Amino acid sequence: MGYTFLGNSNLPVYIFMSVIVAIFMGLTVSAEEIIKDRKILKREAFLNLSWASYLLSKVAVLLIISGIQAFTFVLVGNSIIEIRDMFFQYWLVLFSAWAASNLMGLVISDSFKTVVTIYILIPFLVIPQIILSGIIVRYEKLNPKISSPSSIPIYGELMTARWGYEALMVHQFMENRYMQNFYDFNKTMSIAEFKKNYWVTNLLTKIDYLEKIWITNSVRIRTNIILKFYRMNSVKN
Repeated sequence: MGYTFLGNSNLPVYIFMSVIVAIFMGLTVSAEEIIKDRKILKREAFLNLSWASYLLSKVAVLLIISGIQAFTFVLVGNSIIEIRDMFFQYWLVLFSAWAASNLMGLVISDSFKTVVTIYILIPFLVIPQIILSGIIVRYEKLNPKISSPSSIPIYGELMTARWGYEALMVHQFMENRYMQNFYDFNKTMSIAEFKKNYWVTNLLTKIDYLEKIWITNSVRIRTNIILKFYRMNSVKN
């Protein structure tokens, strides 16, 4: 039996690892950019060179390199997996993850004094992206003191990997050739199903509650009428 994209169960793994590769590559490419120029910067400090221009030049070069790397990665990866019609979207999301990691790499490059320290630090920046992205370990499975089963914790909102993975998975699901013809219909059906299962159940619960109150009040009114009638008869007698 030949390969079919429909039968490939590794698509989520490919998407997640693509985002992690983008983050890791972005960090490693930019991690030495400032620290390797430190001696030159000290030597030419008296020239009052523009720090902003220096950083912008670094960012511009890194973005160009990252764009080429992302282009090559998506070209090869999507061709192997046979993902069609989504080249630009994949490139854009992965390039964004690459660029965010470039900026993070520049920050750590300027914050530490040795290259060894920087490369030791990189795994400690990548590992939280893997663990706290909600893909490998779901948030509801983490310690309940730092997570919630009903909402994404604040540290999850800070994970580049989560945003990149979610963007690609949602787009892959909504905009593929097959699903884009049925998504609006399925969405309407899901909303109707939600209303039927949740709203109607809550409405019936509230109706039962009101009926119990009405019955209780009716019994009280009848009891009061009977008591008043009994007292009136007792007074007459």
